[in-house]
Amino acid sequence: MDKRSAATTAVGVALMCAGGVLFFVSCTAGTAGTAGRASAPVENTANVAGQPVPAGFPAADVYTQQVFDNTNAARTGQGLPALTWDDCAAALAAQRIAIILPTGRLEHPPLAAGCGDANTAGENLGHSIYMPSELVDAWMNSAGHRANIVDPNFRVLGVACVASAFDDSSRAALKGDAVGGMLCSEIFEGTAP
Repeated sequence: MDKRSAATTAVGVALMCAGGVLFFVSCTAGTAGTAGRASAPVENTANVAGQPVPAGFPAADVYTQQVFDNTNAARTGQGLPALTWDDCAAALAAQRIAIILPTGRLEHPPLAAGCGDANTAGENLGHSIYMPSELVDAWMNSAGHRANIVDPNFRVLGVACVASAFDDSSRAALKGDAVGGMLCSEIFEGTAP
């Protein structure tokens, strides 16, 4: 199991999709001593598409890698350097996914940099029935998410994604379950002047 797999298998998930529209929230980066401002929580709802994800939907570890890669592609497309994978940030992302499971709410607990010498942090959250590139495209079309992806102060990124069970979005999909969607957290960290 690679480092990205480890971050994706330790937590459960809740799925949120309404009317076929992807729901997501971002947390504005905070600097050392100040937690980031969280956006309003979003209630969890059933997968109203009424169908499991399409055939060929990636497994959680592959989805995680593709979210990381697509985030870097979006960032470098804006003339910024690629972010480096960070195991600590990925572990924080996995912990934050675990917090969402029992509440079913896309809500950011206070966020502060917690890895290495970073003094600024940001988070993108998303519940998705879409492919990783579409999730990142949606984030790039949202001001708060885009701000995290293109923040020049961020240097590292950790991502955790977990598949939800189609028949019960309050738990992670087990082997043989139909997958209802994917919950992802991206934790960005860096050093602000």
